[in-house]
Amino acid sequence: MILKIIALIAFCFCAISIPMCLKEKKWPGAIIWAVVAFIIMRLTGSNIGLTTIGFVIGMFAYLLYLGAKNKEAQGHPVDAKIQKVLTGLCSLFAIVALWGAFVGQRNQTSNASSKDYQVIGQKLDKSLVDNHDDMYYTSKDDDDLRYFTNDDDKVTAAKYVFGADHYSTESVMNRLEDPVLHDDNLKYTADKDSRKDFSPDGDSFNVYSPKTKKWFHVKMQKDDNDKVSSFSVWPGQDDDADDY
Repeated sequence: MILKIIALIAFCFCAISIPMCLKEKKWPGAIIWAVVAFIIMRLTGSNIGLTTIGFVIGMFAYLLYLGAKNKEAQGHPVDAKIQKVLTGLCSLFAIVALWGAFVGQRNQTSNASSKDYQVIGQKLDKSLVDNHDDMYYTSKDDDDLRYFTNDDDKVTAAKYVFGADHYSTESVMNRLEDPVLHDDNLKYTADKDSRKDFSPDGDSFNVYSPKTKKWFHVKMQKDDNDKVSSFSVWPGQDDDADDY
């Protein structure tokens, strides 16, 4: 939190220095301050959109401030006062936007789910997977986890293949928590039962992820000994799931 605020103050100092250099026609100085501001923005992972909005509004506030000074020098106190009020409002909006970009972004990045692993229902991040002849993709962290996409590269389903060794449904639930859905608090059935209250006795069931606030449908492929060889996961609920 403190480091984010320090970074925000440093960015604002750079942002203020840019128009001051431009006013004095010190182009190298303006470029240097712009580069430093960009580096601060990237190192802190601030929201680019909010940072841009805050910067633009801040520059507009600076122009209004210069205009107010000119109005005072020309003997127009009323116009100068109006521009000072607008300067204050724009400055406030700029601060709010930049605060959200730097300090508020801290919570967003800490809760982000798609930066470190692939998420079903989102666009495929090809840096996290290996391509298998464009038929499916496997996670770089787990070769047994496969992803399937549509024409827009959106992940429509996932499949986990255990291989030669087959496992119980308990192992399916373990894999659902990680690495498939990345949620340790999954809820099962329409009543959103906790894990200790749910034991699937059929081949399919629905599961709710509180982390993403989404439902998923799970279909298990079993052998003659009722052991699971693989299971598939799709977004949404299936009313025909065996446990309903």
